Amino acid sequence: VKLQAVAKNPTKPHYVHYLFETLSLVIKTVCGNVDGAVGEFDRNLFPIFQEILQNEVDSLIPYIFQTISLLLERQKAEVPEAYLSLLPFLVMPVLWERPG
Repeated sequence: VKLQAVAKNPTKPHYVHYLFETLSLVIKTVCGNVDGAVGEFDRNLFPIFQEILQNEVDSLIPYIFQTISLLLERQKAEVPEAYLSLLPFLVMPVLWERPG
């Protein structure tokens, strides 16, 4: 819920940074100790990530990529189709031409 609110109005950069730091810590901790947790995180976070990417919320895109990477590293099975569907978007030159 907090992530959705931030996606609509990312005006507090420190808050955004700490939100994603906390999310990363929770993912690392829970996925390291609970079988099947990665799938739950995927189901809950991926729709929000897709919305942020589609709406081109520039200030959040680097955080989204880092969090997706974290989730992908913890996949024990094959890469889910949702991630594979992002591949054409991720290799678009315009995405990499944006200033940081």
